[in-house]
Amino acid sequence: MFTVTLSAVSGQTVTVDYQTADGSATLANGDYAAASGTLTIPAKTASGTITVVVNGDTKFESNETFVVNLSGAGNATIADTQGQGTITNDDAVPSLTINDVSVTEGNAGTANAVFTVSLSNTTDQTVTVNYATANGTATTANSDYVAASGTLTIPAKTASGTITVVVNGDTKFESNETFVVNLSGAGNATHFGHPGAGHDHQRRRRADDLDQRCFGDRGQRRDGQRGVHGQPVEHH
Repeated sequence: MFTVTLSAVSGQTVTVDYQTADGSATLANGDYAAASGTLTIPAKTASGTITVVVNGDTKFESNETFVVNLSGAGNATIADTQGQGTITNDDAVPSLTINDVSVTEGNAGTANAVFTVSLSNTTDQTVTVNYATANGTATTANSDYVAASGTLTIPAKTASGTITVVVNGDTKFESNETFVVNLSGAGNATHFGHPGAGHDHQRRRRADDLDQRCFGDRGQRRDGQRGVHGQPVEHH
């Protein structure tokens, strides 16, 4: 709420036109609602008010501003033509989480295990986080999957990004297997995992070697088919 104040009380009704205008807060981003009109200050009254509606959101961002411009005063002059409104951010720095995935590897070729890294709330800043795969029961030495590492970039005002890990197909029958994707070094977001855990948050992928059998008459045929299933992370 903006207050328009007279330097001295008048015996006449005073009017003044007003209109909002963007600063770092904008109508396009839905930060506030445009307002315009004529403010009337009755005779023998010292001030009047202009109300501008500000929209709430969950996006982490810097404090933002917009202005209210005054013009066309009646029975008064304008000493200060502009008032500034500040929208103070009250949203938390976003935190990162990564999901579990399930992929069927097949008997040959490759399949992609696509992990989604999500923000708890969007931000007007670019978020980065480092990632690297690590062996579990599935290993790169056994060619179960292809090692992957790098930096994931989540653009401003975007809720998530993805990390792709290549899984190799084979016909070998074996137990379910896992590998992990470790996250570290987040930029413009809080660290993931339980507070004070002291280790990087990780999610596990389970590679399932499913024994699929086809029966006909009294004969039996075995065909090895392998898959990948997610498994929750355990924190100790």
